[in-house]
Amino acid sequence: MTARKTARWLGTALAITMAMGAGILHAQPVPNLIYSTYLGGSQNDVGRAVAATPHGTYIAGTTRSLDFPTFRAGQPDPSHEPDPNRFLDGFVTHYGPTGLLSYSTYLGDGPGEAEIPQAIAVGPDGSAYVTGFVDIFFTGRFAFLARVAHLEITFLPLGLGDRAQGRDVAVDSGGNVYVTGQSQLEHPSFGLIPQAFVIKLGHDGSVLDFDFIGGLSGDQRGNAIGLDAAGNAYVAGYTTSPDFPATRTIGAPTSLQRSNAFAVKLDPSGAIEHSVVFGGSDSDEVFELEADDLGNVFAAGRTTSADFPLLDPVQGALQGPADLFLARFDPSGNLIASTYLGGNGSEEVLSLALDGSGRLYLAGTTTSTDSPLSVPGCAGRFLAELDPESFEVLLVTCMPGADVRDMAVDPAGSLHLTGVALPGLPTVNAFQPQPAGGDDAFVAKLAFNRPPDCSAAFASPGVIWPPNGRLVPVSIQGVIDPEGDPVTITVTAIRQDEPLTRTGSPDAAGIGTAAPQLRASRLGGGDGRVYHLTFEAQDGAGASCIGSVTVCVPHDQGRGRTCRDGGALFDAIR
Repeated sequence: MTARKTARWLGTALAITMAMGAGILHAQPVPNLIYSTYLGGSQNDVGRAVAATPHGTYIAGTTRSLDFPTFRAGQPDPSHEPDPNRFLDGFVTHYGPTGLLSYSTYLGDGPGEAEIPQAIAVGPDGSAYVTGFVDIFFTGRFAFLARVAHLEITFLPLGLGDRAQGRDVAVDSGGNVYVTGQSQLEHPSFGLIPQAFVIKLGHDGSVLDFDFIGGLSGDQRGNAIGLDAAGNAYVAGYTTSPDFPATRTIGAPTSLQRSNAFAVKLDPSGAIEHSVVFGGSDSDEVFELEADDLGNVFAAGRTTSADFPLLDPVQGALQGPADLFLARFDPSGNLIASTYLGGNGSEEVLSLALDGSGRLYLAGTTTSTDSPLSVPGCAGRFLAELDPESFEVLLVTCMPGADVRDMAVDPAGSLHLTGVALPGLPTVNAFQPQPAGGDDAFVAKLAFNRPPDCSAAFASPGVIWPPNGRLVPVSIQGVIDPEGDPVTITVTAIRQDEPLTRTGSPDAAGIGTAAPQLRASRLGGGDGRVYHLTFEAQDGAGASCIGSVTVCVPHDQGRGRTCRDGGALFDAIR
């Protein structure tokens, strides 16, 4: 069985614990925060969406603060709402790779409007694109797309009417922008029908393609969009329409007032290549989607269906009233793997991220006490690394003092988080080290570093002969780091199952180094000497594991040069 790894925060540091069976192999704090900061003014501020690039962290959210911190702002002042109790603006903030503030701006279009960002993406020129919806008091709700570039804010027309909302946005390598969400289709016979939409815009804001996705006898919404290297777009969400235009149905989805999950692939021209509806007999919905460069699609959502379609699952049954589900599709829309993930409570997925090395990350909440995503002391919040092939949970942790609302991963594998700060938020390299009042947003960047694996370590040589009383150099080998980081070995203790060869004279040397030496000696009337070396292996990024190896000095050349471990151990140094 693959070792499961669990990560827990201790104070301001991350502790990674590797468990195998019932034995704990390691528990060591890992200081992996690159930066963590409050972000807000004297009223309530919420980080709602985050994007990550090698150039830093981009945050979009909402603020009720008339003194929200702005810097090099395209809109330095709030859109002055006459009633301060109704004031709500969006904001966009950018930090550099080490947490240095690059710019921070309000994102509003005038009094009487409340801009609520839902997603943010970054183009190849560093422009940030934000989508969401605008609540216009006494008028309605409208989807918006804003570009923040060179300290200028431009609202790009989407051509959607009332009761529309942008839910996700993506940008390709050519600077084309893709938006999905929900709008209304006006049908001559059925009236207004909620539809998922996909809009493709050029880097100049011109609309290149527009598509509604959905049936006519229910409602549907696009929650997530992703792109592959060939320019194909992948959209996922939910539908309640029995006439949803599906090219493939997986499982036993129902249309009796229940939602079904869908995933659609569109080619660069906007034509639908395939459309998959999947789920069980209760409610299923995709909230997050990631596509790799080859067009493999990872979908994460929530299900209450006891008969959700499974393929090679790590959890084969619904455990609570609502579990997460994970599904992977190949570029042709074939289901490759799917599983439940949850416990005796309910789980919610907040974010899914895939880095350039194919590592898969998941953020969410759980009320379960027995879920593989539950972490003591995390108040039901989790950040997890999953095996992208099997969906096995490899690492699970939480950010202390943080209600995470969104997560992104940069090409180097660092996680970028935003949400609402709670008591106990650790601040590192913080632009705003203290809360400003009300609820503040937070921004954090951390390295989700896995510790080395000491379980296969061995000593070389493992047998010392002849017993001539000399000190023999020994090395420790077989320690593996999952990320391939160089590992430093430090011997912390050397013990032996026999008394010292000579009282007051050590039988070993090298404590605190990677080069121990053991005396080639054993009692003449014994059964051989066994040295026990305890060591710590560190990866240079703050993670470590603790292990032990043994070395035998046989009694004689016979019996395969083996030793019998005598049990009681003596300090080999004293």
